[in-house]
Amino acid sequence: MFETLRQALPGSDVALEVKVRILSVIAHPDYAVLNIGGTLIRHAEAGDDLFVVSVSPGELGIGSVLYPARSRPELVRLRTAELQAAAKILGVREARVLDFEDTAIENTAALRGALADLIRELKPDLLIAHWPQDAHPDLRHTGQATLDANLAACLGYLKGKHPAHAARKAYAFGMQSALGFTPELLVDITSAVDRKVEAANAMESVHQEIVKLRYAHAPERWTDFFLCQNMCWGQEAGVRYAEAFTLLKAPATRRAIAALPS
Repeated sequence: MFETLRQALPGSDVALEVKVRILSVIAHPDYAVLNIGGTLIRHAEAGDDLFVVSVSPGELGIGSVLYPARSRPELVRLRTAELQAAAKILGVREARVLDFEDTAIENTAALRGALADLIRELKPDLLIAHWPQDAHPDLRHTGQATLDANLAACLGYLKGKHPAHAARKAYAFGMQSALGFTPELLVDITSAVDRKVEAANAMESVHQEIVKLRYAHAPERWTDFFLCQNMCWGQEAGVRYAEAFTLLKAPATRRAIAALPS
């Protein structure tokens, strides 16, 4: 049976039809599709409001492998357009790309401030973020900065463009580089796999990069890059394909939220 992240909301056991606002914060655009795309599709089908923010355009890998002659602004426009095209297929309401540099993301005041402003503006009920102990520094810093920004966003004495707000729950998604990650929630994405692949194909530069680096001998196998892991988690859940999440427990954030007006 499909377990939706909506069930983590307070009172959701008696109000599962409540529309949920979900903000996914990722380091590079492709993670929105390859790692959580099926879950986003399932939530879009349920009528939830979905927002995706990529901290970096993820320009360096594509630039070095496919387009070494292109300028950074050209690569940023390419990657942004691809994420927005994929987001439409996923059913995401809005996708944005921030301008923090690929491979140089750090958990700085500037990043936390930018994410806190977005949390206050978009008012998510739930956050989806990288596991904060990832082996990749961009992912690790993005995950921790997202949690830190959620705390900052709910502190009324930190003034910003929008009123204080914080998501009530935050989930990390699993991937191969996530150190010590143990899934607490396996979301059945079997019915969403075809659309997930369609969205992945819409990110043409990622498609071409993976084929060139891994599947030049058999380009039709490029979807193995992300679906193999979905199949493994699916076996654990007793379904064909699944995506994995764990709750990011943040007691300090919960205490701060308790002081917000209801």
